[in-house]
Amino acid sequence: MRHQPFLDMNTLVSFAGQLPPRTRGMVMLEKALRLVRHNSWSPRETSSFLMLTLPVKLGGYGLPKPVLNFPVPHSPQPLFLDLYWEGTSAAFEYDGSDHLDPQKVAEDKARRNLLAALGYRIIVVEKSHLENIRLLNQQIALLAGMIGTELEEASPKELDARRNLRGYLFGARHHWSSPLTRPIILPPAGGGGVSGTASTSPRKEFIRETPAQRLVGF
Repeated sequence: MRHQPFLDMNTLVSFAGQLPPRTRGMVMLEKALRLVRHNSWSPRETSSFLMLTLPVKLGGYGLPKPVLNFPVPHSPQPLFLDLYWEGTSAAFEYDGSDHLDPQKVAEDKARRNLLAALGYRIIVVEKSHLENIRLLNQQIALLAGMIGTELEEASPKELDARRNLRGYLFGARHHWSSPLTRPIILPPAGGGGVSGTASTSPRKEFIRETPAQRLVGF
């Protein structure tokens, strides 16, 4: 059973419209609202959406925004596509750790076979693709072709941003646990001093996220 979200896009847009223009964080809020989409059912769907659609300068692939959890009419109940580009046959899904369950694997294969019979084409990406940038780029290039668009060529700086964003979105540390800061472990304070004169315990401090990370952490 899926629970109703605490907020939706209409509520957020309405809230932003009621804030005074000089409210702290207003510019970042407006930018974030232009980058998000309603109806994600899981953190990995959100991560996939952001990876694919964020501008190239922020580390994304710059694809058009898809519909999240698009219902395909079918009896006795609709079939859902995680990310679907309206007006095309193209869809994208990420198989995470929950797909290690044999029952889940069987159900997804059956669902995807039904969708394929209805004319939908699904690009499926797994963790192994995320660890091999060549394979990931290959799959996303296929997706772009199915959508009818071309991938924007990324500069070396943008490729670095893409690698960092990918690790941030799909890494073990979940990004919305701390949208503005993240902890880092530093060497002991005063390391290298005379024994007994400095603490030997690691120090935990917080550093600010990059602009792209602040946006996707919103």
